[in-house]
Amino acid sequence: MTQRKVDNSLYTHLKSVINQALPLEYAIRAARETNLHELEQLSEIDLRIRQHWIALGASEAEIDAESLMDVAWDMIQIGFPLMRRHGRLYPTREFDELIGRGMHDMQKIFRADARQFIIPASRYFRVCDLLRGNDILGLLKTVASCLRDARSIDAPSEIELERFVRGIREPIHLHPGIDYVLRARRKGERTVTCFGIDLDPEIEFSIPDLKRQIREFLYQYAAFRQSGRPRDRNASELLNELLDDEMFGRAANHQVSRLDGYMSILSGLYCWDLVQRYRQEGRKSFLGDAIAHTQEIYPKSSREVDDQAIRKNYYTVREAIKKVPFAP
Repeated sequence: MTQRKVDNSLYTHLKSVINQALPLEYAIRAARETNLHELEQLSEIDLRIRQHWIALGASEAEIDAESLMDVAWDMIQIGFPLMRRHGRLYPTREFDELIGRGMHDMQKIFRADARQFIIPASRYFRVCDLLRGNDILGLLKTVASCLRDARSIDAPSEIELERFVRGIREPIHLHPGIDYVLRARRKGERTVTCFGIDLDPEIEFSIPDLKRQIREFLYQYAAFRQSGRPRDRNASELLNELLDDEMFGRAANHQVSRLDGYMSILSGLYCWDLVQRYRQEGRKSFLGDAIAHTQEIYPKSSREVDDQAIRKNYYTVREAIKKVPFAP
């Protein structure tokens, strides 16, 4: 029996955010395979950074709500914060000043320690993204609920905001052949803040990689421009165009496009994580146990899956992780 085609903004948004998140999830697991010690050391520095924000006066809730850990790691890794939520304004002048003090401190206090543990994955992803990723079990449940809602909605219908999937970490992609640059220079009688990228002509790029990095730069440029000029029409138009292209799959082909493909990949990721844990615990039947447990937690609102389907999903994810550029 042919499945009913789903074509509405709820499903389109879900398709976009999951396809944006998957490369990060594969990269995190590839990095754990190759650089687990370094990731553990970076996680310890991460805890120290959080405590420093608290010492400066930020609450735990503010640290998370305002993405202060991302700000800190960007200062350490890149030299200034990149943006994923353009148009963001901090709540008070005092809080804005706290951010400024924190940004100055991060490089001075933590940069030298963090640089000792830089890993190959950080040439392609921000450290803050690699350390956090997404809660895969939570994603499984959220995506199952969203798909159920999407199937019940006609395309032209208005959809309540709370039904959209939110809180998914979508990475900002980096590349060893590109560096972001922010510097001041004199231009006649003015001091101009210059924002741009340096491209290394000796580093090989695939065409899709190059296009993706240029799109990311255009987004960062527009967001940076808008942060200094909130009413800038060109910045707003560029941001809207880039986000539309991303959501509708015009920027890059979506890796997963089948309606049931999202649950398959997420269950494969969850099973992969269990396999690593059970193997470390010394279980003899680590794969069988992981498959059985993944079946147990599989959302009941979704189509029932058997152990062979979970096994297939696990191997699909394992192959995707092996294809990550810095994988073993």
